[in-house]
Amino acid sequence: MDRVTRDGLLETVRTDRARFDAIVAGLSRDHLTDPILPGDWSVKDVLAHIAWGDREAIGVIEARALVGSELWEIDQDARNDAVVRESRRLTLDEVLDEYRDSFAEYVAALENLSDDDLNEPQRISGLTDRIPGWLPWRVLYDPGHYEEHGRTIESALGDRERTWRN
Repeated sequence: MDRVTRDGLLETVRTDRARFDAIVAGLSRDHLTDPILPGDWSVKDVLAHIAWGDREAIGVIEARALVGSELWEIDQDARNDAVVRESRRLTLDEVLDEYRDSFAEYVAALENLSDDDLNEPQRISGLTDRIPGWLPWRVLYDPGHYEEHGRTIESALGDRERTWRN
């Protein structure tokens, strides 16, 4: 995707989230907390990771600047590990609440943007200097992120089902 409209991006975000939520909705609480994913992650860890990303995007939208956690200064794997490590002190219900609430606030923040806000790099202070060539919408939404996590979860559950049957 190159240039996007706000309404088109919102539709994509909601559709991708709904598909991912459908995968998660079919899981028991035990499946949510069991470390069945690569890196000994659980689905709960993935939900916390996604909620963290939503919160970071909200901060960028509100500030109209590349602001946020110092974790952005380290590589992706280390950043993800740090986010998950921190989230593991939270209960499942706390993570589920944050996952739900952060998404609602993220969508509400996106709704306040214009098409130009999403497509003109100068609308986010620091964007052209730090990530040349990127459009604001791409900083705020990672296409394929939900799908990637959804496939990983489905694959892990399929492997586990086969293991349980043997």
